[in-house]
Order: sequence, then structure tokens, then C-alpha cells
Amino acid sequence: MKQLMVIGTTLLAGLLLSTGVQAGDVEDIIALEQGHYLARNTGDLDTWVQYHLPERDSFGPGGGLLNQGTSAEEEKRSLKAQLDAGMKYNHRLVHVEVKIFGDTAITTGYVVGSSTSPDGTTRQVMMRRTGVVIKRNGQWKELHNHLSPVVAP
Repeated sequence: MKQLMVIGTTLLAGLLLSTGVQAGDVEDIIALEQGHYLARNTGDLDTWVQYHLPERDSFGPGGGLLNQGTSAEEEKRSLKAQLDAGMKYNHRLVHVEVKIFGDTAITTGYVVGSSTSPDGTTRQVMMRRTGVVIKRNGQWKELHNHLSPVVAP
């Protein structure tokens, strides 16, 4: 609940203190969100963590509780352990939409592709994704994301 209040307050402050959309912001945000997946797919850990704010958190696709933010070093260690164990990601973010409110933006899109477990099992991935990105020191960074499976109507 506290996180929801923080996000809501941040969005409201962004609306009230809007500095206006800069040329290229939408493209920069889409590149950030898509680059996040490309860096993870290729194991580029240093680039991958640069896309995140230190306090970043997320709701994973399994429907569990909020994953609390960790340090960049801890995030790198965790992803490195997955990749070293043989996990392979081939995810892309598609149909990305961006709505900017000052220094805060909401992104929506779909994650598609596949994940291959260390035992060689490959599963197809199709998830809905919402992201919250914040502009700090002139750069957009991810504060929060939420993944959920696409369910046919």
C-alpha cells in the first residue's frame, strides 16, 4: 500500500510540476524499455542495471508479492547466477505506448519471446507489461514494472 501511495504521489507531483515533454523523450523511453530486455538477453549485466533506479521494485509474472528493490550489485549477481546456471532469455518488448507526465512516464506493452530453463525446457512468453520511469539528471530510469500473463478473452 505504501508503494502505491508513493507512486500515486509521484504521478500527481509530475502532473502539477510538469516541465513539459522534451523532443525525443518518447523515443528515449521506448529505447530504455526495449534495451532492458536486449541487455538481459545478451547477458550485458552492466548495461542492464543502468536502466534501473536503485529503489526499483516490481510485480513479477507469477502473481506474487512485490519484489523489493535491491542494489545494482545484488541485481547483477542475481541475474549472473541465473545466466551462469544456464537460463536463457529471448524476450522482446513490443507495442510500447508511452504517456509522459513531467518527469514521470507510464509505459505499456507486451513481452514476447521465449525462456529456456537450465534443464533445456523452453517455454513461450507472452505477458502484459506496465512500467513507471522517472527522469533524473536528464536520464530516464525504471522505477517499477508490473508483468502479468496475457489471458485470452
